[in-house]
Amino acid sequence: MALATAAQFFLFVEFGEQCTTADITTAPGTAGACLAGSFVFNIAWVAAKRSGRKTLERASILLWTMLVVVGLAAVGGTLGQAFLAEAVCGQAITTTVPVLAVQYVSIGALLLSIAVPHAMEKKAGTGTALRHRIASRQVEVETGLFVDATSEEISHQTPLVFL
Repeated sequence: MALATAAQFFLFVEFGEQCTTADITTAPGTAGACLAGSFVFNIAWVAAKRSGRKTLERASILLWTMLVVVGLAAVGGTLGQAFLAEAVCGQAITTTVPVLAVQYVSIGALLLSIAVPHAMEKKAGTGTALRHRIASRQVEVETGLFVDATSEEISHQTPLVFL
């Protein structure tokens, strides 16, 4: 994701310097800003997840998702602008690297950085799964309700008291 962010800021500068007849910096600027901003909410999500702050965790992942989706759409917009830059600007945009290749690499890197973590198998007994098991066992001990991990039946129950 950092690669795509850097590429968008690179194109923002190149488009701004080389195309003086029209402003074609909106799409790469929006893409770079959204993707850079998504890092903040990704860090907030990880911190909230580690500290058990559920509301902050959900809000952070919501804002991260929104920024990444807008950033990815803006990267696509920049790709479209790259095709039309010569017609709009009156001259071709020339950089040390091919603009279209930068955009295709950015789109591929973004898609992989979003999809691959969701396809990775999580190790059992580590991280969040372990914390949830420990937390559920603490609740069982505190309430006096013990659940057999294999059958999911209650093996000990305290009586209900209505008065």
